[in-house]
Amino acid sequence: MVDEAEDGSSVVARASDGAAVLQAGRDITVHVHVIPSQPSSPLGPAPAVSRRGRLPGVLDLFVGRDVELSQLEASVAKPSRRTVVVVIHGLGGVGKSALANRFAHLRAEQFSLVWWICADSPAAFTAGLAVLGVFLDPQVADRSIEQQSESAITWLASHDGWMLVLDDLANPGDAVMLLEWLWTGTVVITSRRATGWGSARTLRLDELPRDQAVELLTKVARCARPHADLTDADLLCRELGNLPLAIEQAASFLASAAVTPSRYLELLREQPSRMLAARSKGGDTQRTLAQVWRVALDSVVASPLAGMVLRVLAWFAPSGIPRSFLDSLGDELEICDALSRLATWSMIGLAETAISVHPLVQAAARTPEPTGPHRRSGDIAISRDFAADAIVRALHQGDRDKPSAAALVQAALLHARTLIDRIASDTETAATCRLLNELGTHLKDNGDPTAAIGYLARAHRGRERIVGRDHPDTLDSLHDLAHAYRLSGDSANAIHHGEITLASRQRVLGRGHPDTVTSRHELARALESSGALDRAILLYEAVLTSRVRQFGFDHSAALDPLNDLARTYRSSGDPVRAVPLYGIALASLEGRRTDGHPTVVALKIDFGHACCSYGDYSKAIPLYESALVERERDLGRDHPDTVDLRRHLALACGESGELRRAVSLYERVLESRRRVLGDVHPDTLGSSCDLAHACWIVGDTGRAILICKSILVDCRRALGPHHPTSNAVIALLSHISDEPSPREP
Repeated sequence: MVDEAEDGSSVVARASDGAAVLQAGRDITVHVHVIPSQPSSPLGPAPAVSRRGRLPGVLDLFVGRDVELSQLEASVAKPSRRTVVVVIHGLGGVGKSALANRFAHLRAEQFSLVWWICADSPAAFTAGLAVLGVFLDPQVADRSIEQQSESAITWLASHDGWMLVLDDLANPGDAVMLLEWLWTGTVVITSRRATGWGSARTLRLDELPRDQAVELLTKVARCARPHADLTDADLLCRELGNLPLAIEQAASFLASAAVTPSRYLELLREQPSRMLAARSKGGDTQRTLAQVWRVALDSVVASPLAGMVLRVLAWFAPSGIPRSFLDSLGDELEICDALSRLATWSMIGLAETAISVHPLVQAAARTPEPTGPHRRSGDIAISRDFAADAIVRALHQGDRDKPSAAALVQAALLHARTLIDRIASDTETAATCRLLNELGTHLKDNGDPTAAIGYLARAHRGRERIVGRDHPDTLDSLHDLAHAYRLSGDSANAIHHGEITLASRQRVLGRGHPDTVTSRHELARALESSGALDRAILLYEAVLTSRVRQFGFDHSAALDPLNDLARTYRSSGDPVRAVPLYGIALASLEGRRTDGHPTVVALKIDFGHACCSYGDYSKAIPLYESALVERERDLGRDHPDTVDLRRHLALACGESGELRRAVSLYERVLESRRRVLGDVHPDTLGSSCDLAHACWIVGDTGRAILICKSILVDCRRALGPHHPTSNAVIALLSHISDEPSPREP
């Protein structure tokens, strides 16, 4: 039976000690006279002393927050000349109300009155004060709600030792009149608003640590289903970003639906909007993440740009989002205003150069909501494509040598992978295909062609579906894919895709079009890699003819095919045809500022190799020397390419009779490989063998034997007794023992 309390609230239950449960509007209270005892905490044992007050029910499943409770205690205890005001702020669902509730129950003994008011709107705030006014002075029960609330403020202003909790205060301005009247007591405010609190003491509340998040999930789930299977609970908490409300919501669903965390994760990824709104049977529809954030979005997107910014941010990784990604959304002041609105409502974290967003906020913002105004499918698609184009612009940064540009490119790579992972493989748009191709090209050109293949293949499939197989963009992706296969060592796929690209470009663009010539050049390189040198030579000759016809022999565009053709002549056993081409190439570069250019360095090295092939070491040595200076400058003395070139120079010196210099160069090669690769790496052991041979040639037989014996055990153990290097060491040691050094008398 429901009766009336003295303050006019409905009494819906009475305890044996006379305490009452009151309900007024959205506020549900657990007592009028008694605050029950609590488990121990860092703040000491919970009170069990009779006090006047009104608080929500005790949270039996409260977890962690010891540090925050201590910080809250310190803020409240700090001396003040007037009312102590502490604001707990943070993202919706992070546990602000739970922390305030816990603190109020633990510290109720210290106050003459503890009162909780739901303040999520001005009307609710006023109603909560009115209930307090009637509770404190029943004689105002028949007066207006405004007079009742004024009575409460008057009582608070004239008494000390009380604590008032204003829960979910949406706007600092709603509490201005109250706080201006008060000089005593303590006011604890929870709010999503991070700013606008003046001189009030603030406490930012973040997500739970992972171990506490798992503990909360376990407690809530097993409270309803003691034997629930919680395998992969850690993975679920990580996906939920350790957000308490999300964890409580998930745990309740696990228990009521009897599903596992791994199945919940699948449902969350398949239907994030429904899962964020899901609740257990009998649960509070207002306490789901979907509803909590819908309220926040209603406040934020009074500025349409703020809504657009949030939807764009939803496609990136949760943290480290460069602010420059948003530059083309509007002018700087407009973007700053949008970011400020989002940060004020704790929807994002904001720093001078970067932005962070909770992963579940991102999931909600990029999931269409047919019935809501903030997440229409069309708006989300526009935001996704804008995010993709922003990353492409970042990957196109001009001066990669500047640290700021390099850092931006690295961030862009992370966010590119994240965005691509968030879209289904059959839903690409022109913008996301651009991103796929740009990411794949960047990886291909920066040493990771294997990773590039998947992105380039997906870009090609998407473009083929969107614009057709013969569209220039589709053929660009196919060309890049063939290049990536070649760089990864997959010559068969490189040739297959290269032949398709060349045939399509010849049909669509013509045999002499620059793009067709480029595809012919790429196919020639793939054929060379596979050992099909005769076919490669024919294509290289055709490419060289086209480039010379278009640009002339002296143009840099002719340099690459000329170098490739010369190299292939040499590889096919025809160094005589190769050497004149190298000479033409180097002669065309005379007088130009090309020293250090990678193509020129490669040309000098290949020219040196060709000279060595037919025994002209005196011509090879200066070519190697010049290239080595540039390699050491650009790559460093221990880079594998630098060390390999130094070894070729040592070989040339040895063959030309500069034996002591050859020994010195072999020593430097060995030092670098030991430093970088270690003592027992195959290349290091091979360099030791080279040095031993050189020492024997110059007449230092004792050192040669010592080196051979010192590495023979390592060769057999690390490489095996039949490895070519092991065999070479054994053969050299036997040779040294049987024959005198060529330099010995």
